[in-house]
Amino acid sequence: MLVIAAGVFVAIPLMFLGTPSELAPTEDQGLILVSATGPATATLHYLDKYSTEIRRIFDSFPQTKQVFQINGLALGGGGGNNAMIAGMKLHDWSKRKVSQMQLLPRVQAKLNDLTGVQAAGFEKPSLPGSPTGFPVQFVLTSSGRYRNIDHVADAFIAQAMQSGKFAFLTKDLRYDNPQVLVTIDRALAGELGITMAALGTNLAPLLSGNYVNRFNLNGRSYKVIPQVPDRFRAEPAQLRDYYVRDAAGQSRQYVEQGNTFLVTFALSILLVYLLLAAQFESFRDPLIVMVTVPMAISGALAFLYLGAATLNIYTEVGLVTLIGLITKQGILIVQFANVIQETEGLDRTAAVIKASSIRLRPILMTTGAMVFGAVPLILAVGPGSVSRFDMGLVIASGLAIGALFSWYVVPAIYTYLAADKSAARGAPAVQAAH
Repeated sequence: MLVIAAGVFVAIPLMFLGTPSELAPTEDQGLILVSATGPATATLHYLDKYSTEIRRIFDSFPQTKQVFQINGLALGGGGGNNAMIAGMKLHDWSKRKVSQMQLLPRVQAKLNDLTGVQAAGFEKPSLPGSPTGFPVQFVLTSSGRYRNIDHVADAFIAQAMQSGKFAFLTKDLRYDNPQVLVTIDRALAGELGITMAALGTNLAPLLSGNYVNRFNLNGRSYKVIPQVPDRFRAEPAQLRDYYVRDAAGQSRQYVEQGNTFLVTFALSILLVYLLLAAQFESFRDPLIVMVTVPMAISGALAFLYLGAATLNIYTEVGLVTLIGLITKQGILIVQFANVIQETEGLDRTAAVIKASSIRLRPILMTTGAMVFGAVPLILAVGPGSVSRFDMGLVIASGLAIGALFSWYVVPAIYTYLAADKSAARGAPAVQAAH
């Protein structure tokens, strides 16, 4: 059994590293979004034609319930007369047999037939607060000229499309965008006390169309978008009519939180160990109990490694939950074996064998109750079923397989690490006889 235990310990990091990972599984939220971009010189009137075409594509699917379209809005926010955002809201789960994930490739196939715009469909992130945009994004960095980066990006896109793994690829570095160069009279600006940063800070929101804040009205949140009306920015020469005064502003910084699962998992194991050490008043007995943790983790990772689910935020919560659930089995065996040693004077091997046979029924009952309690999560359907399935799969498989290994491994480890309390029990009797 020690050989099996050693094999399990070795397999855990291999399965953990080999399991496909993602932040969260894709959920059927009943919504498909589309981002479309026209030529650099395209106007809102130009997009109206293709908005109608995209609407017809949406309506061609019987699963479509509602459609929305916004012209002049680029992906991720901000204005852009050559860009648009559209979306199709699907019928409820009970009224359709095709999932959002199955429908997206069909929608993309029809979007590819549009010749005047580049259109790509994508799904809303499963987790609230996640970054919006296309699911896979690449960043090319270099100290060279932007022209060189643009050539590399074109070659990168061409090679990626040849792989056949991408339905749509685009880049945000474009040299065909119309632009106006503004020359600032720095001497005059200095005399007026206006800095270059102030000029940029004031001109950017007036011309870019980005929102600077939000306000609430009647329970709804609205964007604040400062922008010069179209008639005052139709010609580049109208920039001479703008008046700017120096103003200070504040910026918000967004910090991406890294994956802290391993730290959380280690702290959870440490906390459980310290609590068990206080309960047993020993540092060796908790180690025996904690042997059940890698047994359970290996059982859960086996299913993840085989592709039943991915390593995401929900399966990670399930793995942390397993620490508390599986240690109950080890506690039942170790605590009862210690009592048998102290009261009956049996050695460690005989005590743990007797304790395992006596506590077998309670272990089976508690394990069965917890496994069957996770069955509704595994069999869940409808919105949110993917995340519930992932969590239920980890808990059920980890408990079942972990319990199977623990029944054999924990008694074997106990015979080596546990203190011999039978000898301590006989010592006072010998002293009393003398």
